[in-house]
Parts: sequence; structure tokens; C-alpha cells
Amino acid sequence: MKAERARSEQEALFKTLQEEGRITHTAVENKEGPELDSDGEIVQEEDDKAQTQFVPEKGSITNYIPDREHMQLTLEEGLFLADVLDVLDVYDGDSLLPRDQLLETFDSLATGRSAGIAFSDSPFLIRYAAYHHYRSLGWTPRAGIKFGVDLLLYHRGPVFSHAEFAVKLVPTVHVSGQEADAGRSAPWHWLHTISRVNGQAKKTLVLTYIEVDHRTIDLSKTSTMDMLALYRIREASFRRFIPSRSRD
Repeated sequence: MKAERARSEQEALFKTLQEEGRITHTAVENKEGPELDSDGEIVQEEDDKAQTQFVPEKGSITNYIPDREHMQLTLEEGLFLADVLDVLDVYDGDSLLPRDQLLETFDSLATGRSAGIAFSDSPFLIRYAAYHHYRSLGWTPRAGIKFGVDLLLYHRGPVFSHAEFAVKLVPTVHVSGQEADAGRSAPWHWLHTISRVNGQAKKTLVLTYIEVDHRTIDLSKTSTMDMLALYRIREASFRRFIPSRSRD
């Protein structure tokens, strides 16, 4: 009974596939139907196996999208891998970019300015200074836009564990010795908002203050390490005050 039921199911499936055009060859057409093995599967000769194929419908995206996994990197991750670890090659078209051109090229891509001259308060340079800082301490920083912050810090990576810290960058630019607003300040209720979001996700919010003197930098003549020496980084953890848990 089991073999007969399997045979009838296979015959019905085989007929449906033929009608839909998903099998291009004709199987053995006789009263007994296709030959089945002990498990109820269709037995095919080698020539039939070579001819049997899935034929996608006309215009199907299956014809144009290969089954391939892509790895996506942020500009900060790419610069660190290419310039510091030297494990990544970056191409501009068919030309390999020299390591001494990576910094100005990546800053130009991030800011939209022409390559070469940049300011010390460039958003890309500030983000990279923070990324390099935490990566050098053994953390694996990843983009934190999902939680409203700049970076998430993992012990090894998202595959192995959840992020323990959520980092919000707070740039502080000094002009002629005076602290100036870097244009990235936010109201206090916004700070409480991201604190609440990350607290619910069991992440500690870290405010990373990045201090730098306002100046013009010629990236074509400045190495990455010389650029990083311009930035001073200090951190402070931020916790929401809960009366029932924060009493003396």
C-alpha cells in the first residue's frame, strides 16, 4: 500500500511539473508510470538526469541573481582592514588604490568633498578615530543605527554574542582654545530616549567625547596614525536613574 501510494503521488507530481514546463524531458510514458525505487523516488537514467533541469519562467529574477552571499563593510571597517591590518585590497575600477591614498579617498566618499584637504571635525575622521580606538582595545565595533547610536561594541562579533555597549559619539571641537559646538548637540530628552531604548535591550550607553582642535589637514601628506594623534578620547557611561533601584 505504501509503495502504491508513493507511486501515485510521484506520478501526479511528475505530471504537474511537466504541464508547468519545469521539467523539459518526458519520462517513461507507459501504463505503469515512471520507475520508482524502494523509497518511492523516481529512478532516472544518466542521460535523463543530465537533461532534467529547472526552467525558470521568462523574466524571472532567477536568471539574473546568482546564489551568492555578499559581505558589506562600512568605510571605517574598510579603512581599518586595508590600512592597519593590510588584509583588504581596495580598487578604484581596475586600479588598486595605494595605502597612502586610502584615507583621503574614504573621507571624500563620506563627506562628498574633493580628496586631499579636510577639516579635523570631519564626521568620517571622528567616527574612524572612535572605531580605531575601540578596535585597538579588543572590541568589535559595528554600526549602531538600529539602536539610535553610532557604534555597538561586541566581544567577538554579532555572530557570537549580543553587543554589551552602545556608543554615542560626542565631538568637541576647540577653536582658538575655546570649545565650540560641533553642530551635533542634541536635547536632553533625546538622550533619555536612547538611554531607555538601550536599557530595554540590556546595553550600557557610553558617551564617547572626542576632543580635537579645529584645523585643516592635508590628507594626501598625512598618515592615518598621524591623523589619529590629533584626537583625544574620553568616555563616560550613562545610566538612567530609577528611584526604586538607585536608592542609597
